Amino acid sequence: GVKMNNIKLTKKAFLASLVALVLCFAMLLGTTYAWFTDSVSSANNIIQSGNLDVELYWSKDATNWEKVDENTNVFSGELWEPGYVEVVYLKVANEGSLALKYKLGVNVESEIQGKKADGQIFKLSDYIEFDVIDDVNTAYKDRSEAIAAVDKGKVISAGYSKVTALEKKGDTDYLAMVVYMPTTVGNEVNHDGINVPSINLGISLVATQLSYEEDSYGKDYDMDALPCDVIATPDTIDEVLANAKEGDVIGLANGEYYDMSIVIPQNNITLISNTAIVDHVNVNGKNNVKLIGLTFDAYAPHAVVDPKNGETSILSNITSAEGNKGPENLQIIDCKFGDLYNVSAGLENYCPIAIYDRQRVSGASNGVLIDGCTFETNASYYVYMYYPGDPNISPIGDIVIKNNTFGNVNTSVSTALYIGGTKNNVSVVGNTFINGTIVITPHNNASCTYSLKMSIIDNNFINTTDETNTVIALRNFHSLPKCSVTVKNNVANYGLSELSAPYINDKSYECYDINGQEIVAVEIGNTSVLSQPNKVYYLSAGDYGQVPEIGSGSIVIGSEGTVFATHLDSLSYKVLDNVTFKNVTFSGNSASYGTAINGTVTFENCEFNASANGYIHFNNADTGKDTVSDSVVFTNCKFSGWTVFGKDIEKVEFNKCYFTDNGRVGGLRNYQNAVANECTFSYAVGMGGITPVEGTLTLNDCVNLNGSLDDIIDSSASGSVIK
Repeated sequence: GVKMNNIKLTKKAFLASLVALVLCFAMLLGTTYAWFTDSVSSANNIIQSGNLDVELYWSKDATNWEKVDENTNVFSGELWEPGYVEVVYLKVANEGSLALKYKLGVNVESEIQGKKADGQIFKLSDYIEFDVIDDVNTAYKDRSEAIAAVDKGKVISAGYSKVTALEKKGDTDYLAMVVYMPTTVGNEVNHDGINVPSINLGISLVATQLSYEEDSYGKDYDMDALPCDVIATPDTIDEVLANAKEGDVIGLANGEYYDMSIVIPQNNITLISNTAIVDHVNVNGKNNVKLIGLTFDAYAPHAVVDPKNGETSILSNITSAEGNKGPENLQIIDCKFGDLYNVSAGLENYCPIAIYDRQRVSGASNGVLIDGCTFETNASYYVYMYYPGDPNISPIGDIVIKNNTFGNVNTSVSTALYIGGTKNNVSVVGNTFINGTIVITPHNNASCTYSLKMSIIDNNFINTTDETNTVIALRNFHSLPKCSVTVKNNVANYGLSELSAPYINDKSYECYDINGQEIVAVEIGNTSVLSQPNKVYYLSAGDYGQVPEIGSGSIVIGSEGTVFATHLDSLSYKVLDNVTFKNVTFSGNSASYGTAINGTVTFENCEFNASANGYIHFNNADTGKDTVSDSVVFTNCKFSGWTVFGKDIEKVEFNKCYFTDNGRVGGLRNYQNAVANECTFSYAVGMGGITPVEGTLTLNDCVNLNGSLDDIIDSSASGSVIK
């Protein structure tokens, strides 16, 4: 009964919370757009400037319309709860004299993550759903009718885009945007009352003159009105490239650039288009190349040999297939990788972007920027980069992957982004990965004279097919003592659902929070280095004896087989000040005894094995520090023996832990309020049990393998148990 009441109270707390959902209109381009061109009428020998004018209107009733500007806020700000629905009606109108093509996009512009009472972070955008429905110029009768009109609702983080034409003045498109929280959403978005989630939802409307604007000279006189030095067509592209000069901006007119490889002939070349469909661009090892707004089709990608094995040919849309070095400062911006003929699923080793820095003897692997692109094909990888060159050549540019969408719910790509042997700093920021993961491996030379920085921040991972994949795999970083890794604010609906800042063990690929701190490799014999504060210590396998002094604010990460074991007490009488242990075993007569806790001390994937009649005993010794906020948190830990927590520790928490006896004694005793979530108890008869002395021990979803929980709870204990 108590457990059910707790659920009801939690649900009520969520329903009473106000979740802000704001709609802000960004990058709205109305009135006279910068890409306007003239129209010509020769009948009366009059030259008259055309007018490109597109407007966006919104309404709550599909009758009273208001123009949208950057300050428009269309949501009511009412309570958002499961089952709540809001509908916004949109109208896109051609109010000028020119035919135009517009792109309407809906995306999460920015978001504040929420945090649950148990500390887990989440994004509201993964729980609120929406659909944009065409040709709706009459308001729905009620919310039920609006929901019934939804065809393929999707989470709002997936975004929306539409490209279409309005050919003459007065042409208008009507749409309805239905935003709702499904009734199935529950406590998974119940925030702690402090870290309240919110979303800024941006709508962008951009337009350009339609390329087939007709006049006395025919429909192609102005091509795409691109900001460029020269326009190329599928028939003239070879000639344009042959005459290109360094620094040229080449516009690709509307058309299909099929069955050809566009080879970049010079450094500092830009290709730009709004409508061109391209098979392949060979960057050709050139520097400062920009590819902007191109659409690449999976129909006929070109083969390039993978230098990793020298054999496998990868089919790719963008490569750098010539010379002994990769491109320097390559920028791929606002490009789309699609599958117009539905062939990508049948292409073996297809990868839209494959960039290699070959075995170069001078120079360095340099920067690559992929920004604002969409990948909607099946593929072996979406982006594959491999850098086998000399790791002692210091990099100049960074690899930056930001604001892209990799995949959709209908495609499955195991590894969306692979960067192997990198000698560059890497930033992966603000991307959406649907059915795809990240793998990054640095070069393997630990003696290099420069440091690497990895930043994996604000990414959203959505998996609809295989929930077993590792979300982020950063491999072999423990071999690079100068490498710092910052991974934070990433959210996934599968695998590791809460990602804060992983440091990856190359055997288990588990994620560890290191907050960008310096990594120090530790071997048996040099444990004195552990006394330095605010470091991340990676310990090789072996028996390190008794735990030495651990620097305040440090993280101690063990390999498989890392043990602190001694006939004395491996963790006893140590002062732990805001320290974290991961993947470590503590063994001895008493695995710990009189261990002092200051601040918050965390143990993850650790074991405590107390032999004989020994204790696993934590308290707070008199260290001259404030004990009010002292707490200890255990996650996925195992306790073998008699486990006691002294009254000077304010908070004790267990998450998915396992408690058993050591063959002679067993039990759990707390002197403060404590909570155990999804824990397992396996005490043999006569070996002890749960005995709260002071405060309350709360058992949430816990089990006893040898009977019921009541069988191991000491009914005479002076403290209390809630289960």
